[in-house]
Amino acid sequence: MEIGQKYRKWRVEPSESDKEVLRKSLEKEDQIQAIIVDENNDIIDGYSRYDILKELGIEPKIIQKSFISEEDKLALIRALDARKHFNNWQKILKAKMIKSTYTIESCMVNEVEVDNPNEKTILELAEEVGLSHDMLERGFYLLNWASEEIKNKLLNDKMTISYAWSGYNTIDDITDEKKKEILKERFQEGEIDPAQLKKIVNNTSLALEWLASTTDSVQKKLTKEYEGMFWTEDLDVGQLEHDIKSAEGCPVKLKRIEIDISKFKDEDAAKTFAKKCGGYLEGKTEYYKMKIDPLKFKEQDLREKR
Repeated sequence: MEIGQKYRKWRVEPSESDKEVLRKSLEKEDQIQAIIVDENNDIIDGYSRYDILKELGIEPKIIQKSFISEEDKLALIRALDARKHFNNWQKILKAKMIKSTYTIESCMVNEVEVDNPNEKTILELAEEVGLSHDMLERGFYLLNWASEEIKNKLLNDKMTISYAWSGYNTIDDITDEKKKEILKERFQEGEIDPAQLKKIVNNTSLALEWLASTTDSVQKKLTKEYEGMFWTEDLDVGQLEHDIKSAEGCPVKLKRIEIDISKFKDEDAAKTFAKKCGGYLEGKTEYYKMKIDPLKFKEQDLREKR
């Protein structure tokens, strides 16, 4: 008997863990539930069982049933799905399937095809599959825009819908198409998470806004210096703000610090260090008291006695 798979697209894809449980069951206990096919030998229920049994070289047990219409077949598929435990992504897939069933049979009015009046709203779909309205809308968005790798992670509970959606939603805000594709690829490959992605986008947007508001000469100079850092996690907006103020001749706000005198061999070394940090030495007690530019001060400079 040649088995057809016409209705595979109406089936909610099981996760890898579900398939593995089923595989072990079929290896240990043999096939308990028969695979249901229609009058044309197309599978109505049992795609996973069929796939695994074929892989194991076991002849599947099949029951053939007759149906009055396509809607009856889809109604059975939905009824069988209702008994299964689905994760949120599988519920999204189920909602897509339910939505699609209303286009199976054309709705004709005066010989003109129109939208099916029985088609469910997004709220009705959300209620039927057990998701919030927002979650379902995010899921439909991901069905259209997420990569197959991301969808596979969602199916196998390796990523949540909110996590994936927040990443793509942030990517949509990027106006530079080339950078958008680079960050999208990095996100999809798991190199950066949504929080890192949002920080990269926010920092770069802020940096470009600051540079656009400064003089042409400062903008040209600093854009050249920071160009390779835009749209990456290497961009330090604090340092950029400091460099803009310095380039514009604005005074830098110094910070008062105290450093143990044992860190320097003499007072001249302490003065040199303070000057290097954009400030000056104020005085000396058991500590050297300095005023320095915080962004020029680095703790590693004190690891060796000067």
